[in-house]
Amino acid sequence: MKKHFLTFFGVFYLGLITLQAQWSANFTYSSNISRDSLVFTGPYVTDGTYFWDFGDGSKDTVIMMEWAGHKYSAPGMYNVCLTIEDYMAVKKSSCQTVTVQSVADYAGALIKPGDLNVNNVVINTPNDSTVVITNYLPVKGDTLQYFWDFGDGYTSKKHSPAHIYRNIIDVQRKFTITLTIKDTINKQIFSYSTPVTLGVSACSVRFNYLITNDSVQFFGVQTGGLSDIYWFFGDGTTEWNTLTPKHKYNPGLYTVAMIGVDDVVNPTCFDYTYQTIQLGAVKCNATFDYFIDSATNTVSFRSTTLGYPSGRYWIFGDGTVSTQANPVHQFSKPGSYTVMYTVRDTGCMDFSKQAITIGAISNDIAPDFIYHADNSGSHYVAFHNRTIGNVDRFIWSFGDGDTSSQKNPTHSYFKDGYYRACLTAFHDTIRCTKCKSVYSVGNSYSRKCNAGFVYTMDSGTITRVSFFNKSSSYGTMSYEWDFGNGQVSNLQNPSGIVFTNPGYYKVSLKITDNYTCRSTAYAMIKVRMNTAGLKTAIGRNVGDSTRAKAQGYPVDFVSISHGDAAKLKWSFGDGSFDTLTENPTHMYYPASYIPERDTFTVCLEVWDQITNLYDKTCEVVNVKSPAAAVDEPLVSLNDELNIYPNPFSNFTTVEYTLAEPGMVTVSLLKPDGTVVRELLHQYKPAGTGRLMIESSEITSGPYLVEFSANDIRKVRKVLIIK
Repeated sequence: MKKHFLTFFGVFYLGLITLQAQWSANFTYSSNISRDSLVFTGPYVTDGTYFWDFGDGSKDTVIMMEWAGHKYSAPGMYNVCLTIEDYMAVKKSSCQTVTVQSVADYAGALIKPGDLNVNNVVINTPNDSTVVITNYLPVKGDTLQYFWDFGDGYTSKKHSPAHIYRNIIDVQRKFTITLTIKDTINKQIFSYSTPVTLGVSACSVRFNYLITNDSVQFFGVQTGGLSDIYWFFGDGTTEWNTLTPKHKYNPGLYTVAMIGVDDVVNPTCFDYTYQTIQLGAVKCNATFDYFIDSATNTVSFRSTTLGYPSGRYWIFGDGTVSTQANPVHQFSKPGSYTVMYTVRDTGCMDFSKQAITIGAISNDIAPDFIYHADNSGSHYVAFHNRTIGNVDRFIWSFGDGDTSSQKNPTHSYFKDGYYRACLTAFHDTIRCTKCKSVYSVGNSYSRKCNAGFVYTMDSGTITRVSFFNKSSSYGTMSYEWDFGNGQVSNLQNPSGIVFTNPGYYKVSLKITDNYTCRSTAYAMIKVRMNTAGLKTAIGRNVGDSTRAKAQGYPVDFVSISHGDAAKLKWSFGDGSFDTLTENPTHMYYPASYIPERDTFTVCLEVWDQITNLYDKTCEVVNVKSPAAAVDEPLVSLNDELNIYPNPFSNFTTVEYTLAEPGMVTVSLLKPDGTVVRELLHQYKPAGTGRLMIESSEITSGPYLVEFSANDIRKVRKVLIIK
């Protein structure tokens, strides 16, 4: 029998909920590397009966004794639950996911995983911006190397550091502090993470949960009288304004988030928390630790994946890749990089990514955000900025043509569905963009699907790539794969696809469900090439006659890249460009050119200003050719008022639609409502009309375009960049 011990991952929130009495069922656990059992300890409850479920089919009932030991026969992830019944027959429950790995992997370790806990790593916050860490783990010179990541882009290699958080953009911020220890003798790496909250907040949220078969009962707690509670269950579904939702899952690992906001009394009051839960057996998980040597820009990665996966694939953010289990990679320069890791086993594929910072974040910017959507069907989405680094200003692009320069904007989408929202952060000459898929809640099943996939590849002479579908839909899906090498497939999870020649390949997955919802996902894969660099490609949908208006043709473009593209620029071939939107929709007017044009050369440039990596690709687009379509519309244009391009430099087009004749007024306003220019005040017939905004005498910045006609008033945001 192999011995096994417990490895700590992530953050576990204890003491989360109190029901009816002043005790809870939360428990802790520990392991000893010299034994093959785990020790679980619950709270002491007078005359309590403790019902333990160890997650592997074994159970135990203990009377008036708060601890229990259990031996696991194999490595794995186990969902352990404790139910306590007191002398008044009051019952409470708590669950946690524990990870058990083989002790052979850590034989001779100078530090045991069980040593990484709150008793040996003590974090104090003497004021609203400072943490002081007392580290009781041993000091052994270069034998044990310590690396601290404070979660704000700054790091330390001291044994017991102190840190001051700067540039905190909210009154109250949560950070995750991560300690990584490298045992240079035994070539082992251990990580431990714990949350820290700075500042004082009048509101907070937290939750616990109980798993029964395929259902999870969540128990949320909020303080501060929050007006709205949002749940994200990790499987693409959400729920709104309940503290105790119940949700059914398929077997697997899910990251569940709870968000609380107060939109009534104190709009600045906001808090969020998340936990990873497990249902059923987990065969593979793509988790990893890393240790950074800032002096040489070298990072040592250690896979903490369960078992022995048949395939591994790393993408390091600078365009290089690896199929090793525990690679060591040297980056060309300090900065922020997104590292992605995918593992494959029989019937299982998992994917994870982490943003790592080499050196001080002062050399770079790391934009990030979270969001929550109003479940009432109003299409409002609130965005919460989580950027780290020295930032001068922000620009948001919401994926539907609208923008904002606010720090934490709220945006109303015209229709429900998925949108690609982007946050761009600026500091001096550095600009960095982060984009995420955002769902605007509504009632149309025809827009409730989202394509996605991950992949791994082997490292043989002939490269074989396996793909795993991660698409979501409310209906039954069909699949259309194009691997960019002349091969196609309609399988859900195609595997063993052969790529004979080295190079870059543009892979696409198009899903269609029985609600007529269509969505396409892309990836640029790199075969048997391992030099650092960026590579980009263009995906598009062209010539959908149902969306053409006033002799104009909307084209949906998709940015596809391999490597971290911090900055991008679209040039649409008609004199306009876009530097903020990852997947823009652009309107072409062939008849406005003499002679009339059907084709335009579209170019996409991507680069990273820290590493100086750069790539550019161009394609000729025939805007009247449906045969060129490779994707469905990502965003439908508003039927009453559209502005394109937006942002713009020299000119933009305002397009409006009237259901009946009437007096039309269109004005350009400052954000405070001051009129900059009246663009139109005239009686117009029913139908579609257009007018131009020319910016030669207007300064750069955000503006509003106001449209009014027949008791209809619309306001759109525009951004002028020169």
